[in-house]
Amino acid sequence: MKQLQLVYLRARLPTVATGAALLLCATPRLARAAPACTATDAYDNVGCQLDVAQYDALEGIAAGLWLLVQLLLSAAYWMDALRVQLTTTVFASAFATVQTTIGPLIGPFAVLALVLLAISLILLPVTGSSGPLNIRSIFLWAIAGPLLLTAAGPLLVELETARVDIGGLLFASVSGSGFISASGAGDMQTPVAIYPSEECGRDATGGYLLPRYTATITPTLNEQVAALVWADAEDIHCPWQSGLDGGKLLPDKFMVARGDDGAGYFKAGGIRAEDAGGRVTYLGTAKEGILRLALAVLPAAVSALSAMLNLVFACCTMLLFLALPVGLLFSFFEANMGWFSGLVQRGVAILKTSWIISIVLGVFSSLLMSVAASGDALRFVTLTLICGVFIVKFALGSFALLSASLEALATTAGVLTRSSSPEFVGNTAKQHLGTAHRAFAASDPGAGTPKQSGNGHRGPGAAGGRMPVLAQPGEVAASMGWTAANGKLPSGMQAGQERHGEHHMRAASTNTQGAVDALRTALDAREAAAPTANSYAAGTGTQPLGIDLLLGEQTLESSVGAAQAPAPHRYRTNRHVARPRSLARPQLRPSPARRGKQS
Repeated sequence: MKQLQLVYLRARLPTVATGAALLLCATPRLARAAPACTATDAYDNVGCQLDVAQYDALEGIAAGLWLLVQLLLSAAYWMDALRVQLTTTVFASAFATVQTTIGPLIGPFAVLALVLLAISLILLPVTGSSGPLNIRSIFLWAIAGPLLLTAAGPLLVELETARVDIGGLLFASVSGSGFISASGAGDMQTPVAIYPSEECGRDATGGYLLPRYTATITPTLNEQVAALVWADAEDIHCPWQSGLDGGKLLPDKFMVARGDDGAGYFKAGGIRAEDAGGRVTYLGTAKEGILRLALAVLPAAVSALSAMLNLVFACCTMLLFLALPVGLLFSFFEANMGWFSGLVQRGVAILKTSWIISIVLGVFSSLLMSVAASGDALRFVTLTLICGVFIVKFALGSFALLSASLEALATTAGVLTRSSSPEFVGNTAKQHLGTAHRAFAASDPGAGTPKQSGNGHRGPGAAGGRMPVLAQPGEVAASMGWTAANGKLPSGMQAGQERHGEHHMRAASTNTQGAVDALRTALDAREAAAPTANSYAAGTGTQPLGIDLLLGEQTLESSVGAAQAPAPHRYRTNRHVARPRSLARPQLRPSPARRGKQS
């Protein structure tokens, strides 16, 4: 008998070690009042205590995992609720307030713009410009502004509702394809719509405290994940109302036997009253429950990301719609419709991106629903993780769209302009700096960058001398004695002016030479046909073709000479610059046939 007891103790040593390790993570459930193990044998009683300790530790681990899943599912629901509240309530109220405030101001602002336009036209001979006002733009926005303000509010709600409900439409099209009836393991509850729910009570008006925020009754992604862990709205949002022992820590159906439409992973009240076989069974099912909750963590995170994605898209659209009234109010003082076209382009980009992403998510949602209906938990988790990869990518891109919407709102309101963007200023400065360096090097061999020329004044002077707008004030300053006659800045400007004049002369010579060559080719072609034409002229009494050619060539040569005569440049200071050899006047050479006639 003693040998049998020793063998039993040795067999229970792994259980003892496991129980001692799991006591560290046991929950307060260990301290609850429960009857002692009823085994009559002392050794079996010790094993019962160890089994109870191990079971309580496993139940504590499952409660921790369920708390994480519960948090993610609750976040997904409340982010969806926040999206609907922002779209239908907050935005509608804010837009109505803005519309009420800005709508009556459109007429006075249009009249003010017309008055300013009339004043600018009166002062046109003095100022030389009519300013940024445009009478066509003023009348256009005076008519279209109130119409846009009236239609913009309801349009946003309709677009957002259609975008969100597209997943339900895709599910309805996929559900009849037969894929939903695929065979599976049967270890997953069939997804159902758990919202709206009155399990957590009703509000003062009699409405549900947990309403449904989608128009379709198709189970959403968070409802599918809730079916994966056998949970309902009460388990997620108000577990304290559970009537089962332990319902506050785990879903109720975790405590219900599998034959009674439950998961049967744990036993309400613990396993102290169970025999050895029952305790071993519940220890195994408790481990299955932990694995199921661990598998549900990532799908729950994916559902939260999906809800956050829809919330970000709704915020992007709202920002653009809120920028519209502010832009309309000041559109009368804009020279063009650039602000409106930019706003429309950003809005179309956001709508296009959000709708494409919604279509992709709708396809994945329909596939997830089909797999969940088959009862295969492993396939459901696998497909959810694949969907999660796309959702993470989409979420990162959605924040870029949100930033673009904020920038569009700031630009429309006048807080930020394109030219004040740091990136735009930096790129523009680099471009102008590189252009200036190239101008320095081209204007004068010794005028490159200050480091190349050894002087910081000659290079900018040479670049400024190439510009007529800067060359004329430079001449005035030199004539008034405001700059040193032998300074680097005046000499650089003089060199730039000379290069500027030579460049124009060279371009004119090149263009004229090309015209001369083309006309010479035409004259040679007509010369080849001259005998026949002259014979015909002799018979008809008209002037021979050769005289026409000769007169045409003389006229061309005189025209070329007049075109290539050196015209004085309006900003040249050195009028004794020798003509470059490349600018020599092109000469007309007679063709070989004509040279033979002349000889």
